[in-house]
Amino acid sequence: MFKIAKITFGTAIAILVLTPLFSESAHAQSNDSIFLKSNANGGSSVRRGRISQTSPNGVTIQVKGKAEEIPSQKIKKISYAGEPRQLGTARGRIETGRYDDGLTELAKISGTVDSDFIQSEIDFLKAFCQAQKSLKGGDVTAQQAGIAIRNFTQKYPDSYHFYPATDLLGKLLVAIGKPEFAEKEFAKISRSQWPAMTIKGFFERGNALLLTGNLETAKQCFESIATIDANDDESQQFKMVAQCQLAKIMALSGQLDSGQAIVEKIIKDENPDNAMLFAYAYNALGTCHLQAQQPKPAAIAFLHTELLYSNELAPHAEALYNLAKIWPVLEETDRANRARQALKSRYRNTYWALQL
Repeated sequence: MFKIAKITFGTAIAILVLTPLFSESAHAQSNDSIFLKSNANGGSSVRRGRISQTSPNGVTIQVKGKAEEIPSQKIKKISYAGEPRQLGTARGRIETGRYDDGLTELAKISGTVDSDFIQSEIDFLKAFCQAQKSLKGGDVTAQQAGIAIRNFTQKYPDSYHFYPATDLLGKLLVAIGKPEFAEKEFAKISRSQWPAMTIKGFFERGNALLLTGNLETAKQCFESIATIDANDDESQQFKMVAQCQLAKIMALSGQLDSGQAIVEKIIKDENPDNAMLFAYAYNALGTCHLQAQQPKPAAIAFLHTELLYSNELAPHAEALYNLAKIWPVLEETDRANRARQALKSRYRNTYWALQL
């Protein structure tokens, strides 16, 4: 009996030691876990099985011998069977915005893994962290982050991360002052089968076209958003914000009164706790006043974005840029310098910082 117990124990130890060396074998024998986003009632669920295929629009998972298609827009995260422990730790760090900590954990994964699914997850998270650090004014340049994201999209065109990665690539192209190239990336997203992502693609494409001065095509993008049948909270949000951008286009096209009326109605009727909507609304109102040669009301509008909605990064950077230009006209040199300094320090990797 003692000999059998000894052999059994030794065999168990050998299995524990050797398991990490056969990640693909473990992957084949265990379940992958797809964690779904919370539904309208606040609940969420997990699908467990064997992932057999991925695409930009969804993931195929084999559950009890049956294939189930999970749309990408419903996926919060995926935990793969046999993935390195550090990958799970990194994922948790990144979810809370701790990008440096996430990169530190990912760097602990030596070499490559046998599963393409796991390797693509590692590569995406590395590129994602660099992109987020760059867009938030960190120590990664937009060029560096852009190369990492582009490498990912070229290597893994069938990843379920493809559209979010392409969205980041477009934003990084805007950040280096290339909105005309960014527009082409956002156009890929607007052709998605995922309605919420399609809306986002049209919205970001319209913003990029605004920066190039192509007002007519930008207008078509923002108008297209209203025609898409999507009623989730994110889609409804973009539909409202698109109205602000249409008002801005009206002002830039000389229809000052019409544009101002639209955005003032939004400010009057909607909840000011909606930070994204109101940041874009006040920026649109500021543009209306600028086009009407009214620098003081314009400054007041952009100040709303600067002071009340500073967590909305893109409109906040735009507001700081406009304030840096308006304050000297109002003989507010110190305030102009502070706006310029804030833009250069917090948003140095942005299109607006490049325009100073």
